Amino acid sequence: MKVKTIIIISLIFVLAIVVLLICLQVQSCNEKHRRTPPVTPQNLNIKNVTATEIELIWEDSNNELAYQIYRDGQMIKELQKDSTKYIDYRLKPATLYEYKVVAVNNAGKTGSETITVKTKNPPIVVRLDKIGVSDNGEEYFRELIDEHGEIFIGVVVSDGRTTVSHRLPNKNYYKLADNSDIIQNIILFSIPEIGDYLYINIIGFENDGGMGEELLAKAFDIGVKSYSGGLGSAIMKLIDVDFSGIFKEIIGFEDDFLGEYTEQWEYSDNWGIGQSIYHECGIGNGTIGLKLWFTISSPIKE
Repeated sequence: MKVKTIIIISLIFVLAIVVLLICLQVQSCNEKHRRTPPVTPQNLNIKNVTATEIELIWEDSNNELAYQIYRDGQMIKELQKDSTKYIDYRLKPATLYEYKVVAVNNAGKTGSETITVKTKNPPIVVRLDKIGVSDNGEEYFRELIDEHGEIFIGVVVSDGRTTVSHRLPNKNYYKLADNSDIIQNIILFSIPEIGDYLYINIIGFENDGGMGEELLAKAFDIGVKSYSGGLGSAIMKLIDVDFSGIFKEIIGFEDDFLGEYTEQWEYSDNWGIGQSIYHECGIGNGTIGLKLWFTISSPIKE
C-alpha cells in the first residue's frame, strides 16, 4: 500500500513538473512575442485595379496580431492576423493612391514600403436621346407638297483610342417637319474605359433631292470612313476646322446643311459624364436647323 502511494505521489510530482515547464515555456514565448516587433510585410503588390477598386496583396509576417492598411497616410482598415490581401472599394476613377501595410503586435508595428497605383478611367456611354429641327431646310416648293424634310445626320465619336462613326438613320431619312423632333435612344458610343478625352462631332443635312444628293452622301461616307480608319490628328483637325464646309464646297448647296455640333471633354471635365445636353445648331444665317438631345453617362455608381 505504501509503495502504491509513493508511486502515485511520484507521478503527480512529475506531472506537476511537466505542467510547470510548459507554462514557463509559454510564458517565455509570450514574453519574447511582446518584446519582438512584427516582421515587415514583404512583397506588397497590386493584384487587380478597376475604375473604383484596388486589390492589395502581400506576404504574411507570421508574428503579427493584426494588419493596418494605410491609404495616402491615413489608416482605413484593420485586418485580423494572417491576412494577405485587401480590396479597397468606392475609389475615384483616374486617381492616384498610395498604400502601406503595417503589421502590429504588442511590441509595436512595422510597415511595408509604400506602393502607388492609379485607378482606371471610367466606363462611358454616349446616348442620342432625340433629334429635331427648327427649320428642316426643305425647299419652299417641295414643302408645299410635303412639309416633312428628309433629314439625316453623321456622327463621329472618339476617345483617342477608339473611334466610331454613324450615319443616322442607317438607311433612308428621318421625316421631320419644321419645329418637330423624334425620340431615338440610340447608343452612339460605349466603352469600358474611356481614353484621354471624349470628342463628339455631329452634322445634319436635308435631302432636297436632285443629282447633288448622291454626291453628298458619297462624300459623307468617304469622310467618315477615312476618319474612322485612323488617319489621326490631321483628320481630327480637319473636322475641328469645318467638317461641314467640305460638304458644302463639294455640293455647292448651302441649304442642304442643317448645322454642326462639335465638343471635346477631358479628364478635367470628367469627360462630360453626368451631362444631359441640348444643343441648337445654327445653319449660318441666324436660323436654327438641327436640334440635338444626348446624354453622357457612366455605369459606375457613386
